[in-house]
Amino acid sequence: SRNFLQLPEEGPPHADFLLCAVWGLHMMSCSLSQDLKAPGITDSLLAHPFLVEAAKYSYGAYILQVPTRYAIPFGSMPPGVWWLAQLVFCWLSGIVVTKVL
Repeated sequence: SRNFLQLPEEGPPHADFLLCAVWGLHMMSCSLSQDLKAPGITDSLLAHPFLVEAAKYSYGAYILQVPTRYAIPFGSMPPGVWWLAQLVFCWLSGIVVTKVL
């Protein structure tokens, strides 16, 4: 079995399915919040100003994850370090592209 943090042997990396659980929990929280007429914990967390600000750049980070993966030589890094470096470079490139373009 392959660790999902490892580089793929061929083709672009994909892990969008990992977000299904996050959004599923958010939808359940929204439903409960609506029934109780009060904001839930996940509503408050997702409305945090940091996440709201980061949302402006999330599409750029998402679109640039594959080009970033192939542009930067991550091969010599351990998988955990590679994953963190990929995350940082995707977001930095997403911020730059969003602000410049």
